[in-house]
Amino acid sequence: HKSKQNIKCIGFQHTLFFKYQHSITRSINEIFDPNLILCAGETSAKILKKKIKNKKLCIKVLGSPMEEKKYFKIKSKKKNIILFLPSGDPEESKYMTRFAMELAKSNKKVLIVIRYHPIMINKLNNEFHENLDNLSISYSTLEDDSNLAKWAIYSSSTAIFKAIMLGCIPLRLHCNLPTDFCDPLWQLKSNMIKTIFKLSDLENIFLNSYQNKKNKNIN
Repeated sequence: HKSKQNIKCIGFQHTLFFKYQHSITRSINEIFDPNLILCAGETSAKILKKKIKNKKLCIKVLGSPMEEKKYFKIKSKKKNIILFLPSGDPEESKYMTRFAMELAKSNKKVLIVIRYHPIMINKLNNEFHENLDNLSISYSTLEDDSNLAKWAIYSSSTAIFKAIMLGCIPLRLHCNLPTDFCDPLWQLKSNMIKTIFKLSDLENIFLNSYQNKKNKNIN
């Protein structure tokens, strides 16, 4: 804006709004604020219009969130697979990798698949210091992984939405990191969403699953 007044700046909101997010809605100064903000959906536009104090900013909707649920085919029989969904944050990815490795060593009954964010998939090879038969890195699509997995463990990744749509049970891992404040499901109040802090928190979850499967087989 300082260099040339007729240059128009456009901002684009491309991800979800999290509960404690502040910077994206903060007006800095007319010199730095964009002339136009494009949003991915009406809900995002309403949030920005409500929170941004600079009423001169023009906020428009470009496109809308994908409504894919009606096209998904959910498998009725899920395998005992736990799908880990780290975000693109390096520290979160490392924490979830270590957690997955400890889980794989302590529970041989489940298969564990880690699906890294595209920017992280080639950066964590050094984290795997030992080979575990029930732990693998996924190079498949999110749809394929979610169709097979019974549980999906996440922290701040929005991939959990599609995993839920494909029938995965969401488990939120508390990582003791700043990303803990970025729960994409923060607006949902459901007993189905369990938060885990340590490996032992998973024991009852797995035990109940095995017990339910055994009861169904008996009936």
